[in-house]
Amino acid sequence: MEKLTLKEVIKGVPDRWKAQYPNGKEGKYEKLIAAKPLTKKKVDAIIGNDSWTRLTCESCDMDVKAVVILDGFEYPTYICKDCLKKALDLIETC
Repeated sequence: MEKLTLKEVIKGVPDRWKAQYPNGKEGKYEKLIAAKPLTKKKVDAIIGNDSWTRLTCESCDMDVKAVVILDGFEYPTYICKDCLKKALDLIETC
């Protein structure tokens, strides 16, 4: 189990972009590297959409600032603080 924040997602965009487009794509990697400080707004503008700067809870489907990554499933599952609290409330009623 680990935590992932939106800030970490944004910070990792240049490396993830380079891994997905190793031969480059319209100089976007270079623009991402040059953008200091790297912010959600800058990344979205450089890439042209917000798909690289979203962090979504897989339980409530809301965009959030942080999740816990739960392992042990078919794939890692991202769950937000509110959904974790709801899950704890459910289990406490047992």
